[in-house]
Amino acid sequence: MAEYVDTFESEVLCECIEVVKDVQDGSLILGFAIGGGIDQDASKNPFVPNDPGIFVSRVIKDGPAERAGLKVGDKILQVNGYDVTMATQKQAKKRLIKNQRIVRLKVTRPSLINAEFLEENEPNDHKTKEHSAHTAKVHSVAWNKDGKKLASGSYDQTASVFTLDRDRLTREFSCKGHTDSVDQLCWNPTNSEVFATASGDKTVRVWDGRSGKCTSTINTKGENINICWSPNGQSIAVGNKEDLVTFIDTKTFKPRAHEQFKVEVNEITWNNTNDLFFLTTGLGTVQIYSYPDLKLIQSLQGHTANCICIKFGNRGKYFATGSADAIVNLWDLSELVCVRTFSRLDWPVRTLSFSHDGLMLASASEDHFIDISCVETGENICEVPCDSPTFTVAWHPKHRLLAYACDDKDKYNRDTGNVKLFGLSNESSSSS
Repeated sequence: MAEYVDTFESEVLCECIEVVKDVQDGSLILGFAIGGGIDQDASKNPFVPNDPGIFVSRVIKDGPAERAGLKVGDKILQVNGYDVTMATQKQAKKRLIKNQRIVRLKVTRPSLINAEFLEENEPNDHKTKEHSAHTAKVHSVAWNKDGKKLASGSYDQTASVFTLDRDRLTREFSCKGHTDSVDQLCWNPTNSEVFATASGDKTVRVWDGRSGKCTSTINTKGENINICWSPNGQSIAVGNKEDLVTFIDTKTFKPRAHEQFKVEVNEITWNNTNDLFFLTTGLGTVQIYSYPDLKLIQSLQGHTANCICIKFGNRGKYFATGSADAIVNLWDLSELVCVRTFSRLDWPVRTLSFSHDGLMLASASEDHFIDISCVETGENICEVPCDSPTFTVAWHPKHRLLAYACDDKDKYNRDTGNVKLFGLSNESSSSS
C-alpha cells in the first residue's frame, strides 16, 4: 500500500515492504544488494543520474526480497524507521544487515509516482486561463528560475513580463526596443531577474526583469531565430537563419565565438552539465558537440524528417526531440539511445517541455491540442484543447502549471496575442 513519508529531501510517495530474511547455515539472508549513497559518485547512478540516494541494484530470484515485492531500481527511503536518504552506502548496509529477522523498508519508484499522478490529474480537474500579452502572435514563453515571473516574446517586436501570484498572472510591463519579431527568449538560469531575447533585427537584447529596461544590446551577423543560456550562466548561444551560431560572453556581453554549421540548424541547447552542445537539424538528426571546443562527438538519427525542437529534463536522465515526422523521441542521456516514442500528434512537433519533477512531457504542433504524457510509461495523461496551432509550451519550474501560446484570432481575424495557463483548478479558472 502506498503512503507518503517525510524524508530529509521532501515528502515522497512510498511503498512499505517487509522483508523476512531467509536463514541459511545460521546466517540471515536478505536476498538483495544496494548501490549509491552520499559517498559515491552520483553522476554514475544508473537509475536516477545525480541522485545520491540508496538504490536496490540486484534482487535474487525467488529470494526473500523478491517475494516481498522489492524491485531493482527501487530507492530505499527508510530502514526500520531510520531515514537513509542522506546515508553513506556503508551506513545503509549496516542498518540492513543487523541481526534482525524482519527488515521493514519504505521505498519509492517511478511507477508509484506515475500512478498517483494519473489518478490525481484527470483532464476535467483543470482548466485554462487566458492573459492578454501582445498585439500579435506569441512565439515564445519561458519561466524564470524561481517561477515567480513569466516572459513572452512576440511578432509585435516586444517582450512582456508577468508576475505569478498563486494562480494569477499579472502583466508588469512590455519590453520595447527590437525593430523586428522577437522569435525566442530565455532566462538566465543563475539570475531570476535577467532574460535575453533573439530577434530578426540581427540583435540580442538583455533585459532587467524588474524594470523592463534593456541593459545590453549585442549586434549579430544575421536574423536570429533561436537562443539559449548556458546552465552555468556564463554564455548565451544564438542562432540565425544562415545556420550561424554566435556564442556571447555574459561578463562582457560581447561575442566570443562564431560557428558556421553546414546543416540546417533548428534549435540549440546545452546539456545540464554544460559540457555538451546539442543542435537539431534539417536532416532529422541531433548533432552533439563537445563544449567549449565544439568538436562533433556524435550524430543521432532518430527522425525521418526535419528535427525541429529539443528539450532536457531537469533530472538529467532524459532529453526529448520533436520532428516534422510528428514523432517525439525520448532519449536516455547516459546511453544516447532512444528509449520511447510518442506519436499522438499528426502534425510537425514544434515545441516540448518537461515538468519540474520530470514525470510529464508536453508536446504541441498544429494539432488542436497539447499532448501531456507520462515520461516513464508513455501513457497519455491528458490533452489540453486548443482552437489553433500551438507555438510554445513551458512547464513551471516548481508546480504542475503549463504556460503556452497559440495562433488564436479574434472575431476580426486579428491575432489575440494571448498567453495561457493550464493547470488551474475549476474554482479559480475563467477566461479573462
